[in-house]
Amino acid sequence: AQPVSQAWGLPGFLTQSDVLEPLAPSLAVRGDTFTVRAYGESSEGNRVKARAWIEAVVERTPRYVHAGNRANRGPDANAATDTPLILDYATGKHTAGKLSEVNKRFGRKFEIKSVRWLSPNEI
Repeated sequence: AQPVSQAWGLPGFLTQSDVLEPLAPSLAVRGDTFTVRAYGESSEGNRVKARAWIEAVVERTPRYVHAGNRANRGPDANAATDTPLILDYATGKHTAGKLSEVNKRFGRKFEIKSVRWLSPNEI
């Protein structure tokens, strides 16, 4: 939505998106941490022999799955600041960024922060 200000669009006018868009790949929000629970069982015929529950806390990081260090990045590695789309401010059109095929497919890296086994009364 266009701001109400009459200065909107002038060269010296700065919006929130002007500041945040270049930072977007490096920002982390509270929604980037997930709790994942899983259940498994072993059975023989109709009889369950064992059950297990596990919980993992997983965090999405700013780094891509195939990341490289700044000094020596291969052609398929991307920095955290590389974006999947590039905005042409003059035309408003988006073009594809220079992400590797691996990073296009899998995106940002996930890190397991904690894992614990659960008892049946914690479910």
